[in-house]
Amino acid sequence: MARRKIATIVSEKIHPFSLNEKGKAGLAKLEAQYSYDLLLECINIGISRYFKYDVICSGSMMGLNYKDITSNSVGYKTDIMMYSMDFEEFLWAKGYDESFVEMLLSHLIDLRPFNDLEMRRLDSLFLDYVVTGGMPDVVATFINEGNFSNVLPLQRQLLADYEEDIIKYA
Repeated sequence: MARRKIATIVSEKIHPFSLNEKGKAGLAKLEAQYSYDLLLECINIGISRYFKYDVICSGSMMGLNYKDITSNSVGYKTDIMMYSMDFEEFLWAKGYDESFVEMLLSHLIDLRPFNDLEMRRLDSLFLDYVVTGGMPDVVATFINEGNFSNVLPLQRQLLADYEEDIIKYA
C-alpha cells in the first residue's frame, strides 16, 4: 500500500482549515529530513518540538475542530484577541496622523469645544466610522474606493457569517 503524503494527512487533521503552498513546501522538506513514522507520531500529538508551522486560526468553532490535537504547544503559540477597529484606528487608516488624534483627545480631556469647521469634519468622520462598523475589510474597501458603493455587500456577508456561526450553537 502506498504511503500518503504528510501534507495530505495534516490537511485532513486541520480540516476545515487548509495549508498554503508555503506550509506544503515546509512539510515536504520535513518528509525528506525525518522518518515517516516519526512525522506521523508528531502529527498525532499536534505541534511538537520536531516541527513547527505558522497557523492562524479564528472563529468560535476552532476548539471543536482541533479536538484531535492532544497537546497544547506551550511556548510555541501566541493567542491574540482581535476586535473591530476603534475610532482612533479608523482615523489612522484614513491617513490622519498622531497629531490630529492628540488634538482630538486634548479637546475631549480639557472639555474644550471644537470650532464649527472641526465639528463638521469630526461629525463626518465619525458617521463614516459608524456606517463602516469598524470592520477592517469594510473600512479598507470604503477608503480605497472613496465611497460606500461596495460596503453594504461586505457587511451583509459578515452578518450572514455571524448568523451561520451562531446557528451551530442553537
